[in-house]
Amino acid sequence: MAAIRSVRDLLNDRLGVPLEPRYNENGTGVPANQYTSKLRNDPTRVAFVLVNVGGVPIHAKPANAPSPAPFGAALRLEPNGGTLIVTWEEDGEVVAYEWQCFGVAGGGEIWVMAIRLGLPAPGGGGTPGAPPGGGAP
Repeated sequence: MAAIRSVRDLLNDRLGVPLEPRYNENGTGVPANQYTSKLRNDPTRVAFVLVNVGGVPIHAKPANAPSPAPFGAALRLEPNGGTLIVTWEEDGEVVAYEWQCFGVAGGGEIWVMAIRLGLPAPGGGGTPGAPPGGGAP
């Protein structure tokens, strides 16, 4: 067994596979009055965190959840820090679904971190853990 020197090492050891964080892969903007995809369907994703860093409420839901006007089955993330955390251990395969967000009153901004099994990124290249689109690893 390799020496555990970080939280990432601990998680890799616990799950038996390497993990890789990804940040804001679909941008941070959330337009008003329409759902936009913030997390694509990804069977390698084991957890994600959505944080509303803007000044208006944002609603988040799996793309396949019902969406009667205006918010349907969406979860409300309050302005300035409202957070949604989804993990495979607690929430099952819903963590891998496509997730959409809907901004209210002029749109908003969201920070997204997805934790995936450490498989090569589509198209290759890049440094594992490097935050595409901003944010800190």
